[in-house]
Amino acid sequence: MLSTGRIGDLRTCSLIVGRTIVFRITDLGSGMAVDISIRDVTVDSFREQLARGVKKPKNRTMFLRRLEYRIEEAIEESLDLTLQPPKTGEQTEAVFRAMTQNISIPPEAFRRRNAMLRFLRDTPRDHPIDDSRATVHDEQSAPTGEE
Repeated sequence: MLSTGRIGDLRTCSLIVGRTIVFRITDLGSGMAVDISIRDVTVDSFREQLARGVKKPKNRTMFLRRLEYRIEEAIEESLDLTLQPPKTGEQTEAVFRAMTQNISIPPEAFRRRNAMLRFLRDTPRDHPIDDSRATVHDEQSAPTGEE
């Protein structure tokens, strides 16, 4: 049994070999591919999920969205540290620092996490983050336990 699909610029192809499913993810730009084996228990659940999608197309669409998100996340986390893209929080922090200090962010920092971390290291905040969340209460409004 062979089925194919498309996730972004990657083409997926699954081959069922005995009780183990092997996914082939092919980069359409370079033609390079990687095969991924999955445990048997997951194979059964995956097949069941695909069968549900045949009966309910909306179920299939939602499943594919979840799968797409998780595959992208897994690929990003599996990359060598020098190839990983920056995290959203790091980008937000870099933009904040660049705006408050009127400086520009190197374009490479938006492609590679190590370049982003280097920018953040070399560009300290003008004002430290205030983690104190102390609130001032009016003594008259504070509960006393007396009615």
